Amino acid sequence: MELRSAGFAEVVAAKPSSKLQDDTMQVLISAACRYNTFMLAALAMAMSVLMIAACDSTIAPDTGATTESGDEIVLGKGHQVAVCHVGHKLPEYDPACTEDCGDAGKIDLIFVPQKVVGKHVGNPVHTYDGVSDYLPGPAGASGEGDEDTSDDGVYVDDGCVIPDQETIFAIAYTDVDPNDGDGYKEGVDVLIAKLVDANGSGAVDAGDAVVTDQYPTSFVDPAANLGNFTVTSHGVGLGLPFSNGVLVLGATFSTTFEWFKSDGFERYTEEANAPGTSIGDSSDGVTADFIEVRQGSPSGPQTQVTSISGPSASDDQFIDVDLNLP
Repeated sequence: MELRSAGFAEVVAAKPSSKLQDDTMQVLISAACRYNTFMLAALAMAMSVLMIAACDSTIAPDTGATTESGDEIVLGKGHQVAVCHVGHKLPEYDPACTEDCGDAGKIDLIFVPQKVVGKHVGNPVHTYDGVSDYLPGPAGASGEGDEDTSDDGVYVDDGCVIPDQETIFAIAYTDVDPNDGDGYKEGVDVLIAKLVDANGSGAVDAGDAVVTDQYPTSFVDPAANLGNFTVTSHGVGLGLPFSNGVLVLGATFSTTFEWFKSDGFERYTEEANAPGTSIGDSSDGVTADFIEVRQGSPSGPQTQVTSISGPSASDDQFIDVDLNLP
């Protein structure tokens, strides 16, 4: 019998005709069996590794992943991305409503497909009290249990530590929905101008910042009649708080910004050595409401509003001013 490279089936099918051939067949059969046993063992080991990896990917967070911008993300079940979701739904009016009504202010750890992370993080709709959906820190992002970590009544999931919020000393805004409670609602109301504690000193002083955005051009439906500022950030050179507001000078002292609020009257004004932008709301029935926006204003308004005014005995929504002075 001529020997040649043969598969296991060919070896078994061969018919030996002598003792030499019998010995040769036994050697070949033994080698083939050892070879197949080794292959089966290797295959079983590979399958075990794959199964362990598959199981780990569903239960163990992967903290080495990052977003396109380089922010670290937590991958959880099925390689979905962990997101700290900020509840923003206010409860409908119900006399029997308790603290469990609505989810506004509650922060939950959720897992979403990576392709829809942008619909959560950075989405102004998913915002409550200045906090929007955000990515959690990797540590402790278990997704189990609710904790009141700061003892302030805001409940968060493991890993969703509430991020630091900017301190706003003064803000002027258009109140889009007067029925959603007091105060500026980011992502809902329209920012006119705010004074931010940019240097973290806790005082109105040099190094703080004025941030502007839009302004009303009409008393009627002001949220739909808006102009845009083209210069939206200003450095502060000097801060001068007073009993009913705050006046700040720009970094070069050539510009001024003022927020004013008293019983029956509130106003925002900015100037650059000449009349600029001044928006005021009176609810005393004596002083008139007014909007005046000149293109020489420090924030560079795109649309000029020739002075318009009219009497008012109510707190109108075209401008509200809130103060939070130290």
